[in-house]
Amino acid sequence: MLPLRQAGRDVAAGLVVTCVALAFYASCAALIFQGPLQAHLPAGLGMALWGGALMALWTARTATLPLASTGPEPATVPVLAAMTAAVVQQAAPEHRFATAAATLCISALVLGACWVLMGHLRLGSLVRLVPYPVIGGFLAAVGWLMFRGGVGVASGRPADIGLLADLALHGPHARQATAAGVAIFLLWSTARLPQALAFPALLAGCIAAVMAGLGLAGIAAEQARATGWLMERYAELRPPAWWDAALWSNVDWAVVAAQAGAMASLLIVGTAAMLLAHFSLEGVFDTEGDLDVDLRQHGWANMLTGAMGGLLGGVSVSRSLTNHQAGARGRFSSVVVGVACLLLVIFGAPLVAWLPLPVLGGLSMFLGLRVLKAWLIDSAATMTRNDRAIVLGMVVLTMAFGYLPAVLVGVVICCFDFALSQARLGPVRRVLNARDWPTRIERSPADRAWLDRPGEELRIVELQGTLFFGSVQSLLLSLGRWRKGADPETVLLDFRRVMGIDSSAVQALERLRAAARRAGVAVVCSGLNPRLRDALARQGGLAAAPDGVYRDISDAVVAWEDRRLALRTEAPPVTVQAWLSREIGDADMARQRSASLQRVDLAAGEPLFAEGDPADSLYFIASGRLTVTVRTPAGPLEIKVLQAGATAGEMGVYRASTRAATVQATQASQAWRLSRAQLNALEAQSPAMAIALHRLFVRLLADRLDHANAHARALAD
Repeated sequence: MLPLRQAGRDVAAGLVVTCVALAFYASCAALIFQGPLQAHLPAGLGMALWGGALMALWTARTATLPLASTGPEPATVPVLAAMTAAVVQQAAPEHRFATAAATLCISALVLGACWVLMGHLRLGSLVRLVPYPVIGGFLAAVGWLMFRGGVGVASGRPADIGLLADLALHGPHARQATAAGVAIFLLWSTARLPQALAFPALLAGCIAAVMAGLGLAGIAAEQARATGWLMERYAELRPPAWWDAALWSNVDWAVVAAQAGAMASLLIVGTAAMLLAHFSLEGVFDTEGDLDVDLRQHGWANMLTGAMGGLLGGVSVSRSLTNHQAGARGRFSSVVVGVACLLLVIFGAPLVAWLPLPVLGGLSMFLGLRVLKAWLIDSAATMTRNDRAIVLGMVVLTMAFGYLPAVLVGVVICCFDFALSQARLGPVRRVLNARDWPTRIERSPADRAWLDRPGEELRIVELQGTLFFGSVQSLLLSLGRWRKGADPETVLLDFRRVMGIDSSAVQALERLRAAARRAGVAVVCSGLNPRLRDALARQGGLAAAPDGVYRDISDAVVAWEDRRLALRTEAPPVTVQAWLSREIGDADMARQRSASLQRVDLAAGEPLFAEGDPADSLYFIASGRLTVTVRTPAGPLEIKVLQAGATAGEMGVYRASTRAATVQATQASQAWRLSRAQLNALEAQSPAMAIALHRLFVRLLADRLDHANAHARALAD
């Protein structure tokens, strides 16, 4: 049970939101049912109230943003109005209303089904991939259509070329001037009184002012209705019922099917508006919602609304803010709105008769102007000049050719702009040599010296962005002129930062590989995700050979280093005595110390020591390979690989602590053990030898630190 005080707040907030919703629903019904459909305006208002009631009651229980107000909202209304206007032009007079009602209901079913599918497939995050200027252009074009529709409501006729000609020749008449005054007043006042609760009062003031003006002019109510100042008296606000066979038998289904393009526009606009409303309200309410859940639930609500003869909708930001600022703290306010809208459907016809049409038209004009101002003027602080030009261009195209062509052109322009920016960025992030990318393997100084000798080279080319024919041309120009004997023996193409690749880029890379092969240069890959690997493998080249694809750059560099070391003719020291003699620089001292070491033989998989063990000794690795791993919540993490000539365990000995990692053999290995007790005894008995060993360990630790720093720089650059 709700606490009484919270329930009272929710009831009061719900009633305030209902007042705002009633004015908007009347405005949008007048916008959708214009011209020959105006005689059916009570059914249109009934559809809006019925849809608002069903959506509010459904989402009151299921929405993840409990204070969000749902129902018909401004973004989709102009598209619906364009659809009914097209129906009027295409259908016979006796079929117009039935066809328009069927179009509206099917639009709700289609939008709802698409939202349910998107939510179930968890595609909500993909909506964010729609270019921001395209979303802005969508909504700015909606603003224009809303403004134009408001002019038509105030004029009592569609806002077409004929109306514009009349305005140019004769100027606005009183109703149009009043609507314009209402729009300007609301725009000016809401900018100075940003509180959402101020809006219902301002709207009520506009209605009162118009009614007072009619009274002062001596215009009676019936005369005002006859001259288009007030809405007609209606016996009822009954939406079309699905069981009314006589109504649905008059539907021209061919005309309904002809609105498929407009329904596609409706889906784009509705989804974009849903996305923006959702993320805007998350910030205002300081809470996190689930867009996929809300898409599903609003989708089911729209499907129910369409099946029951209501008008589709979504989340209204303005009514949600009004709900919040009116004191609502829970879902019960949405229940109040839903019940109030149901009561208005049943008993609200007498109240609707006192709504001034110029105020409703002015409300639509105000909503349109506010959207246009937000995206064409206020956006200067947050959008680039190119993005604002796209938004303006979509508005102009909407004026000239309609909504769907503007949307398509906007998407094409954004795609072209993205491709151009990617081409300017360039596909190559940087070019490195193997020496610039230290690996996880800790090699002996002898091995490192051999690898640092001039000779065979590995060139690492880090790719980035989206690879397509235009962007990959610079890569072909820079790497495609292979000259045998003047280029590295191996080129590694790293795809870790590549977001996508098209077929033309794949073919261009294949030409690059073919040119390299003719010059005796091998091309290998790393960092391929499954999608990129599949795209390359289909061409049968770069990703087709298993030995030419590596998990990351480090694995590729390790493989290249192993191949180089396997080719050397000069054998490195193979005994601990020889290694110590080389590192310490004193053969006698090395012979004496190696004689006191304890030999440790390890089979593959056998640990040398484990994380957390007492650190009572250090080890010289004589042969084999061992991995160094640490425990993490996700499981063991490999941080290093030790080979012949490396040391292990000295940090724990110097710090007199437990082992910080586990060292385990991955193949048959041999190590020599020097205990802490032996090291302490050596310091007392042979200080010179102890100092030589300490210097060796300090040098090895310094080399290890340099190696770690170099690896960090390679990853960070």
